Amino acid sequence: MAIKAQALADFVAEFFTSELPPSRNKVTPWSLHADGASGHQYQWVRILLTSPMGVALHRAITLQFKVTNNQAKYEALIAGLNFALGMPVKHIQTFSDSQQIVNQVNRIYETKDEVLKKYLMKVQSLISLFDDFSLMHVRREENQVADQLAKRGLPDFHQYQTFERSGYECAEIQNTEQTPAGWTESSII
Repeated sequence: MAIKAQALADFVAEFFTSELPPSRNKVTPWSLHADGASGHQYQWVRILLTSPMGVALHRAITLQFKVTNNQAKYEALIAGLNFALGMPVKHIQTFSDSQQIVNQVNRIYETKDEVLKKYLMKVQSLISLFDDFSLMHVRREENQVADQLAKRGLPDFHQYQTFERSGYECAEIQNTEQTPAGWTESSII
């Protein structure tokens, strides 16, 4: 009996002290490539959202308002994050070819421009809705995949949109519309 008990004790000790296998529950993030540009006659955004299984969804957006190139990059990031949030995405790895935007969002650079501060605040509020978020810089050549796929994608997954207001302005409008009718500041105690 003592030998059986010792064998059982040795087995249990070995089982509980050995390294556990790598977690099989590791979540593979979605991938988001966002790009935006501004010129004299155009302002556009291209988004490529790829599932962990490799399904590519993309959007091409025309901006009907003037933006700087950095503002167009922020518009792309905001539109891409909103696109992802419209799906069951909780873990996302994001890519941008704007070193400035990446460093501002990652809090390496300080944002001094007042308009870009509004964009940054909007991006940070969207980021907080994900369980896991990362934003990395990629060279422009590597980010052109978003533009190319948005131009030649599958019809079912290819959407064109037109935005008439900036991403941060739309959020401010939505927030003001959420106040129930008839409520005033004096009504809230």
